[in-house]
Amino acid sequence: MVVPHSYLAVDFFFMLSGFVIALNYQARMEKGLSFWRFAQARLVRVYPMFLIGLVIGVPVKILRASLYGMVPFAITDVPNFITNLIILPSPFSFLLFPFNGARWSLFVELLVSLLFGALLYRASDRTLIVTIL
Repeated sequence: MVVPHSYLAVDFFFMLSGFVIALNYQARMEKGLSFWRFAQARLVRVYPMFLIGLVIGVPVKILRASLYGMVPFAITDVPNFITNLIILPSPFSFLLFPFNGARWSLFVELLVSLLFGALLYRASDRTLIVTIL
């Protein structure tokens, strides 16, 4: 392995993202920023990267399939593409995001930030510690 323990970078990203979101949005939400405005702001921030992953992933999947003599785009890929386009894991594949597997991290980051916007920004320190544990 070129960089041992590199998988920990994802954990670090999640922690850093959580701090940044809390610092940027908690006070605004306490002053009346609605959940829907918060969700819109998070979606506008995350979706472009999600879309870029899909735009890169589809041609790579087609090229890889062509190189190995497989069907480049099967009929089952259509519902996978649609669910992945709207940032949902695919219920039609054993892979959650079959066109670019790394997009699971953006999905989880968006999901947790929406949980923060709906509930956790109001939570007490004690509740947050219990949640973490």
